[in-house]
Amino acid sequence: MRILIIGDTHYGITSPGRLDKFYFEECTGHFDIIVHVGDWACSDQSEIEAGVRQIRNWFPKTPILTVRGNHDFWSQNPHNLHDLDKFHAKIFEHYKIHHLQNNPFILKDVLFVGFDGWYGNPDPPTNDDRWIHSDIPHNVYLADKAANECQKVLSETMNAKDKTIIATTHFPPLESDCFPGDTSMIANPKWLDFLTENSNYLLCGHTHCFQDVTINGCRIINNGSDYGTPRKFILTI
Repeated sequence: MRILIIGDTHYGITSPGRLDKFYFEECTGHFDIIVHVGDWACSDQSEIEAGVRQIRNWFPKTPILTVRGNHDFWSQNPHNLHDLDKFHAKIFEHYKIHHLQNNPFILKDVLFVGFDGWYGNPDPPTNDDRWIHSDIPHNVYLADKAANECQKVLSETMNAKDKTIIATTHFPPLESDCFPGDTSMIANPKWLDFLTENSNYLLCGHTHCFQDVTINGCRIINNGSDYGTPRKFILTI
């Protein structure tokens, strides 16, 4: 199985032309499935639909799986996080993008599971407060939601020991090689053992730092895309 791993494409700050060039020149050949590790957008909800529509135009028949990143909750205008869930679900359904949260996907003998995730730090040093115009405390809400969704992944993997398990979340639960010792921008590091002990592969994004390490027998991959510089990783299993 040939899997195209992308993410942190940040439509908006990464121009449509740059993404077209990326898909045309670098994402060539046949892929059985595509996994997007979140951060479709940069700073507005309109960018999510534009980014989703663009990749679907390039890969009209390939299954595309995704989770959401922090930028996917950013907006120029006030919004309700519950309404955003509905808005994203509508976009994903229209363009046939499979949102992995609460919704595993099986292809042949591979089980794909995932959840969006959030920071383990209750007060991360980010611009999220500036761009998430929520009527509820978004850090508390999204962190609690991420913890609950992480637990659900356990039940999804426990009943699938006969399959290769690929877990996906936007926020890696381990420090990046680019910022050793800094855990302020990652998921709860306590999740690392749980996720690696119950998965064969763990796909992440967010840090914009390439990573390919094996922990507890689980291969952890971050394709390392950055603002304006989309990158890919091709996994063959």
